[in-house]
Amino acid sequence: MQQKQRYNERKIREWKRRRDVKEAAGLDTTKEKAKVREWNKRNKELISSDPRLKRKSK
Repeated sequence: MQQKQRYNERKIREWKRRRDVKEAAGLDTTKEKAKVREWNKRNKELISSDPRLKRKSK
């Protein structure tokens, strides 16, 4: 479970980086924002399904 949580957190950081790069370039970030929300949702569901997981998604 912790490995899945870490994977989700890496994906959140990855999509946030992509979003920030596109924002800096003045491009559309709709896809990246949706992916950040999607991965945050997945991580939140994972954390709520297992009480041993303590980190919170942002």
